[in-house]
Amino acid sequence: MLRNITIYLLCLICLFSVVVHADVSSGGIFEKEEDGYLDWEKSVVRATGFGIAPSYVKNKSQAIIMAREAAITMAQRRLLEIIKGVRIDSEQTVENAQIKSDLIKKKVSGLVKGAQIVEEKKMDNRSYMIVVELQFYGKDGIIKAIFPTLKDNLSSANNSDQIISESQEDVDENYNDIEVEEDYTGVIITTSSDLSPALSPKIYNEDGRVVYSIDQVKTDEVITNGIVSYSRSLIDAKNNSLIGDNPLIINAQGVRGEYKTDLILSHEDSLLLEKVGRSGIFSQSKVVIVLN
Repeated sequence: MLRNITIYLLCLICLFSVVVHADVSSGGIFEKEEDGYLDWEKSVVRATGFGIAPSYVKNKSQAIIMAREAAITMAQRRLLEIIKGVRIDSEQTVENAQIKSDLIKKKVSGLVKGAQIVEEKKMDNRSYMIVVELQFYGKDGIIKAIFPTLKDNLSSANNSDQIISESQEDVDENYNDIEVEEDYTGVIITTSSDLSPALSPKIYNEDGRVVYSIDQVKTDEVITNGIVSYSRSLIDAKNNSLIGDNPLIINAQGVRGEYKTDLILSHEDSLLLEKVGRSGIFSQSKVVIVLN
């Protein structure tokens, strides 16, 4: 009991510790947070925690052990706070999903407790630093924790998105008129700086019809790689192994949604994307978005 109280007090002390900002010198698509960051290119979230041993602990070995435990607790707490702000789609964040579902809240909390320690350092004989990391995707990724409810919510949303100005007959006729002259191995979409990355964005045509969303991707693929990847430049996007050596490259017309996570394509580009996507590109999430 005394040990738990001590760790809690140490965490409070850590709240007033030095704020560390992410080192972005190695490149990436970063969203800096206090004591952590999101990297949308590498699909990871990191958080830093500091622990300080109380002055009454005289034994150096015990002091370091207590400082390390406090640092881990603080890093996990900060990681959870950062994850809450991760955008799922244009209308919800992980925090919104947790409010709607106790199951998701429990799963996310479990992931945080099992977060990987990627860096640790004894600052001196009485203080410690810990950096923890969670992946967006994979068997222990954030997307897996929120996927069941996410799938249900997006399926319902997509049904309402199908109310568009053009008739289905017109869509089918225009679709059949599109000729694909090459065997594309993936898709790269260049965008404006207004776009915000998300775990599950949508792509629309200019009339408001959904062209690409999570519903078109295999469940295993969503959990493993997500539905899109993000790159800082066209060169980086072309080097992404997912899209192969002959990607279709198109330009987005604009963005939409409360969080500006969704793309709008021209009518012609959307039909071309849809036809290319049905070859297996969509189901395997071979779509890279370039954030200029």
